[in-house]
Amino acid sequence: LAAKVVEKPDCVLGLATGSTPIGTYQNLVKKYEQGDLDFSSLTTFNLDEYLGLTPDHPQSYRYFMNTNLFNSINIDTAVMATSGFSLKHGFTSGSFTEHELKRSVITKAEKVIMLMDAGKMQRNLPFTFATLNDIDILITDKPLPPDVAEKCRQCNVKVIVADAE
Repeated sequence: LAAKVVEKPDCVLGLATGSTPIGTYQNLVKKYEQGDLDFSSLTTFNLDEYLGLTPDHPQSYRYFMNTNLFNSINIDTAVMATSGFSLKHGFTSGSFTEHELKRSVITKAEKVIMLMDAGKMQRNLPFTFATLNDIDILITDKPLPPDVAEKCRQCNVKVIVADAE
């Protein structure tokens, strides 16, 4: 795996859980700590997850990956989308698990890019995972309402309106 990350830093890896890959993950962390590996352009996905387990549950795959790999390596830029947004509630999700995952990634990222189409404005869902203070760039499909645009300016959020034409 280390050779693949060096050869193609933006590769996509499907990662497994269980006792078999633990030694591999320990070696990856060691190489990262020695400065031999950079995971900032890497994309990973887990092959499975148990329905109903929160990311902090010791039996969840997310907990396993956080404990054995993700908490010990770099994540430089996070790009994510939101299901809802308002100035009062921030960026929201309808899924607690998604909220926890995004919160975890945002905490470790150097730069956060949020994607939001105009249909998400004033849509509040139960779980807030970020506020404007947590992001660096907001990419949207339509100009923002004046109050949201002003708040973005105050929070030093760069707003990019993607032109569909």
